[in-house]
Amino acid sequence: MVAAVGVAVAAGAVVLVIQVGLERSDQVASVVGAAAGVVGLLVTVVGAVRANAARHDPPLPAPGVRQTVRGSRVGGSVIQVGGDWSGSLPPSSGTRPAGPGDDTR
Repeated sequence: MVAAVGVAVAAGAVVLVIQVGLERSDQVASVVGAAAGVVGLLVTVVGAVRANAARHDPPLPAPGVRQTVRGSRVGGSVIQVGGDWSGSLPPSSGTRPAGPGDDTR
């Protein structure tokens, strides 16, 4: 797909040079290049402003979701799960449950 676009742009440039001449096509290329530069600058500024705003906005908590950990000791991997896991968890048996990608056959 990208190669097809590149070929189309190159063919369009050749047609432009043949139709209007080298000097006029140079002027057109300058205007198109300047416009592309301005658009690129605007996209960069908008992206920087959005990133800065997102960094300063507090995250919105999901309704009914809370996470609390007290008196814990991590001795291996930590897996965060969704849903409500209220109350105490059973003591660890020293083995870990099978996770995605583990071959349980």
